[in-house]
Amino acid sequence: MVKNLTILVLFALLSACSINNYPKAKEITKITVKLDSTQGCNFGSLVRVNFIAETTNKNVFAVNNQIEFRDSTIYYYPNSINLHINLNPLTHSDSVIHVVYRHVDAETWDSFPLKLDYNENIYFNLNGKNASDNPKTKESFLSALVNLSAGSDGYNGKKGLNAQSAKIFIWKDTVSEVYSIYINYLDSSGYRFYASTAPIPLLIEANGGNGEDGQNGRNGRRGSSGGRDGMGRAGGDGGDGGDGGDGGEGGTILVYIHPNAGAFKDKINAFSKGGAPGKAGRAGSGGLGGSGSINGVDGIDGMNGFEGYKGYEGPDPYIVIDEFDINSILGF
Repeated sequence: MVKNLTILVLFALLSACSINNYPKAKEITKITVKLDSTQGCNFGSLVRVNFIAETTNKNVFAVNNQIEFRDSTIYYYPNSINLHINLNPLTHSDSVIHVVYRHVDAETWDSFPLKLDYNENIYFNLNGKNASDNPKTKESFLSALVNLSAGSDGYNGKKGLNAQSAKIFIWKDTVSEVYSIYINYLDSSGYRFYASTAPIPLLIEANGGNGEDGQNGRNGRRGSSGGRDGMGRAGGDGGDGGDGGDGGEGGTILVYIHPNAGAFKDKINAFSKGGAPGKAGRAGSGGLGGSGSINGVDGIDGMNGFEGYKGYEGPDPYIVIDEFDINSILGF
């Protein structure tokens, strides 16, 4: 019975893996990139993109969750099919962005062009990284040997990272009639320039990263049998659940709009929320005592972990129309 159950579990796991990774790269004859023709493109834009694969047997599948990109500053959100063009405008002088991508199992890269028209929404992602995005800590082989009877305690969840803070200046160049958007990262003193041909919506997120969930404690093992005449061994105690990680802190957003670019004021949405706390890990159950002429004592249940703390909210975003010296911003 146990053997059959093990086979069924393995089959279910393999089936799940096959579904998530289907179709395989070797079965794909081509991948078509479908863009939203109604959208423009700018540095920092969220562009709707669908990746459609055709297989050798002429079936068609969306493979949005199986695509990777060569440039680490291009992010893809497969659930919303949004591609974030987070390239630094200071290092890109061409009017076309070539997005290099491939199926995660493929050996060769492909690309598609995005022509810049500087008339599309811009998304500033200043969010702290979620702790759950970091590599998981695994129990070592030595630790597993030590805990042959008692269940091991769950690891505590890591803290979400704090959001970045930024100061943003927006103005209109009186010669070129182009709007300039200058962002100064307060934590690193780095900066970027963006441009638009008209007042466009700006989404600025400086939310703290979410805390990682605490790991569940492992169950204690059942005590070994003492046989008909012997005493059963005690069951192992359950491990304690790990504590949830704290959420990261929201960042500071300061936006200064020159009066000649005042139309931007009502087009800005800014958020600086604290990260969500990680959930507490559940306690492991105590193992049953082994059978015998006298049954072994049952192990003691572990203790649940504690939920993390929500991250502190950042200050309310400060957005104001006010005169400022453009030359001083540019360092002249």
